[in-house]
Amino acid sequence: MHKVLQALVGTLVCAFFGEPAPAQTCLRTLFASDNGLGPDSSLFLDVTVTNTVIVTQLEMNFAGVAGAPCGLEVWTTPTTYIGKTTNQALWTQVSSHREGVLTAGQDLPTVVPLETSFVIRPGSHGLCVVYRGAGSAYTNGNFSNQSYSDPSLSLALGTAQAGYFSGASIGNRVWNGALCYLQGTILYADFNAIAKRGASPLSVAFADRSFTDDPRGIATWAWDFDGNGVVDSNAQNPTYVYTRCGRYDVRLSVTDTQHAPSTRTKQGFIVVDPAREVQAEFSSSITIGQVPFTVAFQDLSTGSPNLWRWDLDGNGTNDSTLQNPLFQYTTPGVYAVSLNVGNGCFSDTVRKTAYIRAVPRGVNRPPDVLGYPLNEVRGTRAANIGTLAGFPRFGALPNADWQGDPGPGRDLFDANELGFGCLAQTSSGSPSRNWIDCGGQLGVAAGRSLSITWWALRDPASIGNAPTGSFFGDGSFRCFVASPGIGFSGGSSSALATTNTANFQGHLRRGTWNHYAVVIDNAAGLCTLYENGLAQSNPTSFTPGSYVYVPGENFAVGAFSTTGSNPASVHYRIDDLRVYSWALSLSDLLACQEAEVASSTSFDVGCAGPASQPNLAAAQRPVIPNSTFSLLATNLEPSRPATLAIGTQASVSGVLPIDVSAILGNGCELGVLPELSFAFPTGNGSVSLRIPLPLDPQLNGYHSYAQVVVLGTRGALSNAIDVHMQID
Repeated sequence: MHKVLQALVGTLVCAFFGEPAPAQTCLRTLFASDNGLGPDSSLFLDVTVTNTVIVTQLEMNFAGVAGAPCGLEVWTTPTTYIGKTTNQALWTQVSSHREGVLTAGQDLPTVVPLETSFVIRPGSHGLCVVYRGAGSAYTNGNFSNQSYSDPSLSLALGTAQAGYFSGASIGNRVWNGALCYLQGTILYADFNAIAKRGASPLSVAFADRSFTDDPRGIATWAWDFDGNGVVDSNAQNPTYVYTRCGRYDVRLSVTDTQHAPSTRTKQGFIVVDPAREVQAEFSSSITIGQVPFTVAFQDLSTGSPNLWRWDLDGNGTNDSTLQNPLFQYTTPGVYAVSLNVGNGCFSDTVRKTAYIRAVPRGVNRPPDVLGYPLNEVRGTRAANIGTLAGFPRFGALPNADWQGDPGPGRDLFDANELGFGCLAQTSSGSPSRNWIDCGGQLGVAAGRSLSITWWALRDPASIGNAPTGSFFGDGSFRCFVASPGIGFSGGSSSALATTNTANFQGHLRRGTWNHYAVVIDNAAGLCTLYENGLAQSNPTSFTPGSYVYVPGENFAVGAFSTTGSNPASVHYRIDDLRVYSWALSLSDLLACQEAEVASSTSFDVGCAGPASQPNLAAAQRPVIPNSTFSLLATNLEPSRPATLAIGTQASVSGVLPIDVSAILGNGCELGVLPELSFAFPTGNGSVSLRIPLPLDPQLNGYHSYAQVVVLGTRGALSNAIDVHMQID
């Protein structure tokens, strides 16, 4: 009865006050590796103990990046490891790691709790640590860095092995790690089990591994096998049968005649019917946007869950129980998202901090330096919508079949007709490439900032792993794609002369459009690369106000020089490239992603009459709505009849342009199929043609093609323009 009461008291103490954590000491070596080996390698060292210790966890230096699954095994041998590294029979495995350990990153201590603690008694012992899942990182020994001690332990380091207990020893090597232990007058509860995972009914044999320095030993054991707070057994090494699926915590409380009771709980220690385990995971349509915006979440959990609880704004309350919910973010901020899934046997939760970024609405600003919407439907030139005069109104291309189709879902960047709307791979010829000679140089004066934005798509027919290609440049100033990411070199006379690379992955996905941006903020002294509104984690810094760039040659789009060097169009399509003479905010970058800017661009040359070449241009940007929008026709032969032809297509499967030289004179080709036409007199040769644009969402992203036909003493055609209507 005395033993039962003692166990009950220990259980009640733990229930009301929790499990007291004994004071733990860690003897650490250095964490500055200069060498290492792969997974399943091992390190040997000697440890001398003056007082009995219980080792509860290790700290390890695993090679490689953070977040990789890892683990270890610990083996011991009497006296020393020397002379025993190839004879496994002389060693005893005393512990291994718990599940779910991920590397902290090289030269950072990865804490590895031990599944079963182990005792090291006074004396000298050899120790072997085997690296599982990830490789070892250690330091070459120089005799002065191989000894570490505290009042209880001393470590003599050591040697390495590419495997464990086989192969040659490798030099003097310093284990990067720590032994964390308990010592003093100790009662310490611990246990292990055989068959911790399996189908129901699952019979589990538990083994007591508790330690006490009481000469009388352990007095009582109290086991709770299913985490319900009720003692299920008082045997030292009991067996328990689990009949229901699920994950179970196991608790052992022990007593002796000298110390306070000790309790050890191992959470999720037993897994019954593991085939039904669930693991929570999700994705979303976007992770950043301008408020208000709606995000579609998709459940990616495994294990066939049938219960879902979503916290979509990080406030700790459930927002949805649907498997794939929609959620609208209306207030700017950074939001965590959590998903808890279950199936009656198991449950799991994943929480992604700072997952959704909601920013204030920005402005889809027209570019001032240079802009190529790339919506022309024919010809060897691309219209520039930049508002400054540094570049010609048209850039030159090497051939007339450079157009590609942006594809479904990009109506706000698309031409009306299939097959047009972006810079794509040449359909024939060798080599297959397209690029634009922009006809001018991209200089950046001292103190000025610069932003370049564009869309890119990996051609579905492209082969290879992240093939290279330059999106734009003029030699030393260029942006390119190369494994493992997007690189940018800022120019020989700038603070960004070296190549900066963002390890973006979007460009690796075939058939998916991704939006990129390079923002050089001279005021802040930062150069940042963006993919779909997400900034690289390590933007390049420079002295604020110091950035300046003096170009050496003309700027090119789709290559890094006007000779078409290293063209991106062999593997990638490019769309809506813009250059701004200021640093775009994140909100404005996101606005750039929503649609092309409203613009009016010329795409066909027309033919001259007696009053020289007629010209047709928009008096304002075609922003919807605009009740005063008008087209301005100039250089018309005065006092002659004329017609404004308006159409919705500019190719009609190759029918356009239509040869009308028999009517208007040699070289005249009608570039617009006149679905609507309006007659007007030319007056003194300059006429404003008002065409109000209504607030009609169906016009958003729509192209209207217009051309003026003059029936003069000799016929004439104005240039044809593409009026691309957008809602800003």
